[in-house]
Amino acid sequence: MTWAVYLNETNLSTIGAYTMRLASYTAAPARTYPTLALPGRQGAVLTADPEMGPRTLQLSITISTTANTIAARATAEDRLKALAYNALVKLVVDDDVNAPRQIDAVCTACEVTTRAHPVDAVVSDVSLTLLCPDPTWYDVTGQVIGFSSTASAVPLGTAPSGGIVRVVAPSWSANVVDPVVTYLNAAGVTLKTMTFSGTLTAGTEYLEIDLDRQTVVEVSSGTSANAISWLSTASEFFVLDPMDGDVLNSSYPQLKVTATSGTPTATWAGARRWL
Repeated sequence: MTWAVYLNETNLSTIGAYTMRLASYTAAPARTYPTLALPGRQGAVLTADPEMGPRTLQLSITISTTANTIAARATAEDRLKALAYNALVKLVVDDDVNAPRQIDAVCTACEVTTRAHPVDAVVSDVSLTLLCPDPTWYDVTGQVIGFSSTASAVPLGTAPSGGIVRVVAPSWSANVVDPVVTYLNAAGVTLKTMTFSGTLTAGTEYLEIDLDRQTVVEVSSGTSANAISWLSTASEFFVLDPMDGDVLNSSYPQLKVTATSGTPTATWAGARRWL
């Protein structure tokens, strides 16, 4: 496959829209550091962790259809604007080297300039401005990592990932009582735990923990119920952070699950994210 850009699952080249430039897509998102100036002291002190703001991408496109007619050019422009002005744009870049990566955006501006008078032009240039509220890219294909009382590494990209943890009471186990999900760094040092007070019936029940939305749901024979009350007050939701390993050398943070009794199994479902 050649280098391609997709908007909402449509390869732009298939409608006669050829990407000439995607500005800033390889740049890291901007960060801001809260600071505090102290009287009598030069400079400032950092008062909190940095925050990443939204990312803005500029997509430059040339429309040149195989029909090479004014009508075909106008149709391609209409299709491109319709794709770009959907409520949420899913922009996918496939550079034929890395796994395809995706980012979610909204289109804030679309400028179209024909290369001749509109009544004669068969080629036009389009500039799309895309605002990405979440500035990180993520793999189009997600991954599911299984873990148990033995910690398993979770491959990450260069940005933190949330994802969904599912804790299961398997049919071959006794009921699982008071499960605990533990997040560890690559060296096996415990960083955070999520301790739950409750019983999962073997073969019929599981907990689903959404690390992004910070929710906990108990699913029993297909029926869901809010289970945030199971979570102890000392517990913390977490994200899997590449800084807790060395992702460029394939050293990743880990997850494990234990329980007071029973033998839980678990999975983490998510996607690698990239700066």
